[in-house]
Order: sequence, then C-alpha cells, then structure tokens
Amino acid sequence: MAGQQNGYRIVPHATYAQYRAYCLSTGINCDFAFGNQCMDTIMNLYYQYGKRLRAGPNGYAYETWTNYRNQNTTPPFTSFTGASNIKRGDILVFRAHGAYYTGHIAIADEDYRGGATIRILGQNQGQGIGPGCASNLINYNISYFLGGFRNRDWQSTPPGPTPPTPGPSSNFKQGFPWFIYNKKFKNNHR
Repeated sequence: MAGQQNGYRIVPHATYAQYRAYCLSTGINCDFAFGNQCMDTIMNLYYQYGKRLRAGPNGYAYETWTNYRNQNTTPPFTSFTGASNIKRGDILVFRAHGAYYTGHIAIADEDYRGGATIRILGQNQGQGIGPGCASNLINYNISYFLGGFRNRDWQSTPPGPTPPTPGPSSNFKQGFPWFIYNKKFKNNHR
C-alpha cells in the first residue's frame, strides 16, 4: 500500500522525475473531496510554487482549460495546444467523454511521438480513488486532448561549453600565467 497525503504539503519537485517518484508512491488528496482525484496531483504541483490551480463552476478537470486557462498559465507554467507539442512532464487536460464526464488532467510521462495514445501519470485512472491509491501510469487516448500547461522549471537546458579543468598543482612551478599587480613590486622594479 502506498503512503497517503491529505491536505497540501511541500514535496520533492525540482524535476519531473522527483515529482513522479513521489506521486507513484503516495496517494494525494489536497482538497479532502472525493478521495484521491486527478485534480489533486496537479493542485499539489501548483502548490509547490505558491500557485492555485483553478477549475470552473463545477470543479471539473476539463474546466482548468476551458474556463481558467489564462489564470492557470502563471509562471513557471505556460500553456500550449497541439498534441505534437507535448513533452514529458507537461500537464495535459482532456475533454469530457463517456464515463469521464469531468474530463481528466494528468502529466505526460513521455514526449508525444504520434499514435492514438500517450502514457500519462495521474490519479483516478483505473487504480481506485480511496486513501492509499497512488498515481499510476496508463496509456490514454490522445484524441481527447484539449491543451496543456508546461512547467518551465522542468525544462532541461542545453549543455554549455565545458569549463576548463584545472591542471595539477605542479603547473604553478612553471610560473603563474597571469600578471599580479603589486604596488611594492612596481615601485622597486621600474
């Protein structure tokens, strides 16, 4: 059985991998409503940055996009559309369909490379909603995708030039490569 988080709590989140590991080992119920719901995982992530994830009048997952896209696009989160733009770690919002009348919200566990589905990390997606039901990974139909939010803090930066490696201390025997100004030296050696 996984651990259980009730209420908001600061958790490891510097990278998607850290947050993923936490979610897969802990059921999250931030709002104490209806057990561990898909919204709780994302609400808890926004909380890490002092933000609040907003939904519409019904509190449905798809309303985070349809009603409050602009309010949920707050640094470090940006919004995007188009499934071809999905990157691992992006928050994905799906429209209502079938038994998912509230829509769905989860985190992409892979870059989208085409195809009918995408692997997502989330709660209330087949593993149950009660205490102790942590997030899981499933393949989800991409045709329900509405839009997403990207956490810029999770985007990797390209590596820059490699800094020079300091040489062994024996290099100092060959002479220091930079001139050091010394007032006493200057006055005595003109």
